Amino acid sequence: MLVSHYDRGARMVAAESVSAFDRKVIYLLACGLQAKEVGLALDVLASAVDNRLRRLRARLGVRTTVELVAYSLCVGIVPHSHTRTFPS
Repeated sequence: MLVSHYDRGARMVAAESVSAFDRKVIYLLACGLQAKEVGLALDVLASAVDNRLRRLRARLGVRTTVELVAYSLCVGIVPHSHTRTFPS
């Protein structure tokens, strides 16, 4: 089970400790956008998105962007995409 994997292997970070901007970045990735598309949607450079993702992965203890999205969904950092609510 995915949640139990993250309970054992990754540091648990409170959803409240992730900034609103970072939540938006992760949410857009969970919706299927690439880093460049996320940058366009949020009016920032793709390199800024890549830097954010690198810092977030290190902070949350995950190695890949896929793991970052999965972890964020599991612990409630971003809502599941079927709810279609944009994080504030």
